[in-house]
Amino acid sequence: MLQVALQLGIAFCTRVLGVYRANVVYTGPGMHDYGARRLEFLWVRWYQVVDPDISGWSSSRLDSVRFPPMNEEDAFGFVDPKDALRTCHIIPNFAKGKRYADGAGVSRCAKDAGDYCQYYIGRYVPRCRAADSNADLRHLGFLSGIFL
Repeated sequence: MLQVALQLGIAFCTRVLGVYRANVVYTGPGMHDYGARRLEFLWVRWYQVVDPDISGWSSSRLDSVRFPPMNEEDAFGFVDPKDALRTCHIIPNFAKGKRYADGAGVSRCAKDAGDYCQYYIGRYVPRCRAADSNADLRHLGFLSGIFL
């Protein structure tokens, strides 16, 4: 999902479920040696836009997003931390209610017990800081948690 977004220049929002480091040994084409290399990655749960026609700058509304069903192929993914901005305002749409009335959820790993049916994406965070020193990322007008 992120690869398609990067090719199209679209931003995506996620909920970060975990931050991981692994020492890996690559044995495929183009390998240099059997030395272990440190690999850092984020395990994420993607949001999907509810209705792109009625949200966004052109309609003067906040983007409305929700979590796709967990059994969909692109519901979860892995992302390089370098592709992530760090701060995010995801605002629950309280009028739509919670996804699970009993608060039990389906998966502890997905942390879905407190999920709402829909969320809004805020558009501006004062003093938003990117993880790296790249100043242009801080002034995009988007929020972090959004992958560019």
